[in-house]
Amino acid sequence: FSADGTFLGVAGDNDRAVVTIDPSTGVTTLRSSLGANGNSDYEGIACLTDKANEISGTVFRDKNKNGVFDYGDLGQRSVYINLYRDLNGNGKVDYNDVFVAATVTAQDGTYAFHVSSLGDFVLESDLGTYPANTSLTTDNVETASFTTYGQHDRGNDFGFNDGGTKQID
Repeated sequence: FSADGTFLGVAGDNDRAVVTIDPSTGVTTLRSSLGANGNSDYEGIACLTDKANEISGTVFRDKNKNGVFDYGDLGQRSVYINLYRDLNGNGKVDYNDVFVAATVTAQDGTYAFHVSSLGDFVLESDLGTYPANTSLTTDNVETASFTTYGQHDRGNDFGFNDGGTKQID
């Protein structure tokens, strides 16, 4: 599986290729040729054998409006969180950053992404999925960076409270 959940395989004897496999039909689609640029001798393909990385956090109603998830704050369910590959490493969602996945916060406001790749990532919450008439008490961007596998980047939290209109920092 790739980081976005796509089922991949290897096909061919002479024309080796990586293919996408539709799990419901078994139909394969060419994703990449392994013999590109004159490279034709492959002994194997690396597979992730260690734990995937994890990015997690909480969307919370910030009771005291201090921008920190602390005592008295309650998690908010049903808020969408989007994960992007931060291609230029600037910690912001840019037009060329690649969308990786989205998730919805659980009943207690928590969310998590399992990422099977290294590099820089940026998250933002979907402002249209917060309760009406609320505004953020934190910025709307969180970042994570992985140099090895099996890491867990915690505390990617988004706070909000009543009043005002939602602002994106």
